Amino acid sequence: MLILTPERIKSDSKLVAQAAKSITPKILGKIIDLTVLNPAATVLDIEKLCIEANEIESFVCVYGSRVLDVYKSASRFNLKRIRGIVSVIGFPSGAQTTLAKTAEVQDVFGTGADEIDMVLNVGKFLDGNGFYVYDDIYAVASVLKAARANECSAPVLKVIQENCLLTDEQKRMAARITAEVAKETEVRMFAKTSTGFGKPKDWNTPVGATVEDVWLMHEEIKPLQEQGVVIGIKAAGGIKDARSVIQMMLAAGCFNDDLTLKKIFLDLFRVGASAGKAIIEDFRKNFMS
Repeated sequence: MLILTPERIKSDSKLVAQAAKSITPKILGKIIDLTVLNPAATVLDIEKLCIEANEIESFVCVYGSRVLDVYKSASRFNLKRIRGIVSVIGFPSGAQTTLAKTAEVQDVFGTGADEIDMVLNVGKFLDGNGFYVYDDIYAVASVLKAARANECSAPVLKVIQENCLLTDEQKRMAARITAEVAKETEVRMFAKTSTGFGKPKDWNTPVGATVEDVWLMHEEIKPLQEQGVVIGIKAAGGIKDARSVIQMMLAAGCFNDDLTLKKIFLDLFRVGASAGKAIIEDFRKNFMS
């Protein structure tokens, strides 16, 4: 039986190299949400994003007001290999009302988004108001499910819990809430680590994703995965190299005991990154040479 810990994942280079043998550049492309969430991004930035996403065959992740720009860019440059469009809502604070978030879901799906990344209400969560947070996520998931009722693909909702503001126990609790909503609504969901915009009180705290966070979130949702709930982890914030991605895939339970990739890996893990092409080039250089 494969026994992993965050410490082993981070220190055992042979383990990572063995896991990398089951991965290809195309597989990496499939799990990447190539992201541009700079509010000052222009249409030229969106065009560049789309061209890169088409090259690596990934999703794109943008603000709702940029969904139509993605469609226009894809049409203008004949980009047919973009996997889909992710739109963020309640971003980056999560402090909007539930009504505002559900309206935003309907708006972006009307524009053509395929998936949603929402931010949970961090302030309410820190107040200890878990019922409010659950209901907030449940409402968004329900609207998403209804909006996609006539679509061929299953609805996908990722819930950002902004780990840099949470204790380890709060990180676990937030992931559990997301998993419970996935169980109740039967919406395909991911507990997501970070917006990348968080500002922790302790500046030694990482703003983005870490192997440790992915590990503890996976440990919390694993019992529901074993019950058949479709719930995974999305790691986002500061991920720039292939080794980090593979380490986080290990922490998220993407591999069998023999370190072959599980067939359901697409339900288990996603990466949010602005450096998608660089990650794949790094993989080619360090794991395929």
